[in-house]
Amino acid sequence: MSKEKYYLKWLPLFIMIGLILILFIMFLNKDNHANRNNETYVNDTEITVVGDIIEDDKELTSEQEYIMIPSLRTQYNISEENKEIFLINPEGNSVYLKYTLYLVGEEIYTTDYIKPDSMVKANLYDVLKGGTYNVEVAISSIDIETHAACNGAELSTVVTVAK
Repeated sequence: MSKEKYYLKWLPLFIMIGLILILFIMFLNKDNHANRNNETYVNDTEITVVGDIIEDDKELTSEQEYIMIPSLRTQYNISEENKEIFLINPEGNSVYLKYTLYLVGEEIYTTDYIKPDSMVKANLYDVLKGGTYNVEVAISSIDIETHAACNGAELSTVVTVAK
């Protein structure tokens, strides 16, 4: 038997073993991804992510959208000359945002849904008496096209009113 025919005799076996190894590795990778614990940390605080985690090395496709939640300042100083805070929905956002402000669990101000690249001036001078307040801000969102509820956020800020 020639050397060439000897190697050809074993070639299908090596190809089959290679395919089995590739399928086995793919199965293990799929199993690990499906059973991955969706817990992650943000600023040393454990959070649970609902849905798929977008890895750093992957880019968003046109079918994947994200919601931009604007941040608030940690403190606002309200006076007769400066009565308002600005509640915005950033340009390019894929949702309408609605702000609801609470003081000790009681609603003190709410907006309508704000379209992207727009803002509402919230006049807190006429709503609050003089003093310093811890204000909780709930932001809810709905999809621009379907009006289906989307994610939201809860933030807090300190508002000082000088009267």
